[in-house]
Order: sequence, then C-alpha cells, then structure tokens
Amino acid sequence: MQEEHMDFDDMNKAKPRRDMYALPYFTDLNVVDPFLDISTARHMPGNDPKQPVPQMAGSEFVPGDAEDARNLTLARMTGYDEQFIKNLYVRPLVKHRVTNQTRLGKIMKTYVLSVAGNGNGMLGIGEGKATEIDAAIRTANYQAIRSMQPVPRYENRTIHGDMKVKIGAVEVEIMARPPGM
Repeated sequence: MQEEHMDFDDMNKAKPRRDMYALPYFTDLNVVDPFLDISTARHMPGNDPKQPVPQMAGSEFVPGDAEDARNLTLARMTGYDEQFIKNLYVRPLVKHRVTNQTRLGKIMKTYVLSVAGNGNGMLGIGEGKATEIDAAIRTANYQAIRSMQPVPRYENRTIHGDMKVKIGAVEVEIMARPPGM
C-alpha cells in the first residue's frame, strides 16, 4: 500500500523535522495500525474496533478512588513514587478572584499560588487559574509538585542565605534561621 513516488528508505536517511508538529520517531504513515487508527480501521473489512485495551503492569489503584488515580498520574508525570507524593506538604499560599473583561462581560476566575515540599530540601511553587476554586487549587498543587527542585541546605536544617522568588505579582521569600527555630 506504499506509494510509488515516495521511498521510505530515503525518508529514514533524511534530516528529521525540528518543528513542534514533528513525530518523535520515524514511521511509515501509509500502514494502518488497527489499534491506533481506530477510526480508519473501523471502515476496513476484517478489523474489529472493539479491541481489548492493554493493561499496564504495576497499576494498583482502585478505579473508583479519584485521589489515588491523581497520585498515580502525578507519579507517572514526575517520576516520583506514589508514597513520596502522598507524604508531600502542599499548601495554597494565595487565593483570590480575578476578572477578565471581554466583549461578553466580566469573566470571573480564581487564582491560586501553592507551595509543595517534602520538608527535607525539595521545594516547588505552582500557580493555577480556573473558574472553580477546587480546580484552581488542584492545578496549582500539581504544578507545584511537578516543579519541585532541591534547595541547597546548610547543616541539614536551613538554607545558606535569604532567597526571594517572584511569580506573577507574588513574591515568595525564604529566610535562613538560627538553630532552634
């Protein structure tokens, strides 16, 4: 089913595309994959579109538990262990309503800035905006967990000096503390 005016071997030798729509791999797009191309395969004779979905090894959450499903998704995105994600300290710092004036009127949304950390040198900051406050908090928390970076610490208890980070209109300041505080 390969077209005669294109040689697939020449395509493999060609320089790969660098734009945002480029595939991360070389493939022959003339061949129909019955699982990935369900809409095309549905209309081809002999193909059954109701194929079993392959199960991933190691998924141990109950399908009805939404929080475990979210933690599993975060674990896959970040590479952290699910237990590590459950033990993180995640706190929203700033919550306020923002308004965007459009030709349809004022569009109200909630802005949330969250901080996540493990209490042992990892720290992340994230912000979220949504029409529902729960969705904004969840987005900010996820972004804070995904952006966690190690902070160099002094004597395994504080930081070397004062740090100031500005995100949007919010400034987060972390200060070194003497022993016992």
